[in-house]
Amino acid sequence: INSLFIMTILLIALAVSLGVNQVVKNTLFNTYEENLLNLSQSNYQYLDTLFEGDWSNNAGALYKGTENVETMNDELDHILSTMGVVSTIFLNDTRGATTVNIDVDRTRGTTASEKKKKKVLNGDTYIGTADVVGVPHLTVYSPLKDATGTIIGMWFVGQSIESINSAIADVRTIILIIIATVGLIAIALNMVVIRKIVEPII
Repeated sequence: INSLFIMTILLIALAVSLGVNQVVKNTLFNTYEENLLNLSQSNYQYLDTLFEGDWSNNAGALYKGTENVETMNDELDHILSTMGVVSTIFLNDTRGATTVNIDVDRTRGTTASEKKKKKVLNGDTYIGTADVVGVPHLTVYSPLKDATGTIIGMWFVGQSIESINSAIADVRTIILIIIATVGLIAIALNMVVIRKIVEPII
């Protein structure tokens, strides 16, 4: 009876662990997507109030009001460095201001992928995974519009998949420890109960 009960507990614990693993991963990943989208919108609004005026393409340079986007690196660093995310302001598909670095150099002048450019410059927001200087990130790309509503660029924020997976793994570990602890307690109680039943019979 003990062996049967222990085997049943182990099988249940395994099934629950596998189910919980998938549910935790999907739920937390969706939560990170929503949080990143909210972060993108809130920081876009912050930039909108920080620099007065409309977005505009002035002789091949992107401006917010009278401010050239190429001078906004410090502002992007300030508002996003403590949040563990990277950001970029694009003129069309070309990076103007960015917190993304290769070694110590910012990746200004490089371009977004064809897939994201096609989607965002047609007026849609892209949410999904993408490589940022070779590192997988969860990303949000949103269109930038001038005063006439014409799309002239993109606003990007991204968070490293590695940091997201690390947070998911921490939650998953805690849940698995709880499942294992409950299983061990159930097995110990079962052995006590079975002993009390069997000893009088013997």
